Amino acid sequence: MNSVNSKVILKKLNRLNNVNKHTYNLVIDISQGQTEIYPVYKVPDKLTVIDCYNELISILLKLNINFAVENNAPRKGRIGIKIIIKTKIVNIHCMLAKKANTNGNNTTKIPTIKG
Repeated sequence: MNSVNSKVILKKLNRLNNVNKHTYNLVIDISQGQTEIYPVYKVPDKLTVIDCYNELISILLKLNINFAVENNAPRKGRIGIKIIIKTKIVNIHCMLAKKANTNGNNTTKIPTIKG
């Protein structure tokens, strides 16, 4: 299983032209570590259906992200399409936080009660 840095995903995404705002938000969710994406969904309280499936697939292929497509709808409709991200997304902020605490010193301040 390969891994991709979230910062690299965002850089490559910003270089792409004419990306739909709904697809852009889905790729942002992927860069933050979400592994299950529904690219076709119904807007609440409206009859509008947002379909970002084809554009999202092409962007994931350009970003070299491995994925699998499933459909969990009972009659296999478009709204039931689910994309499962198989590539590990590495978040730099989490790595920096872990490295800061691995020096062996306990930097946690424990309050003392004087009395």
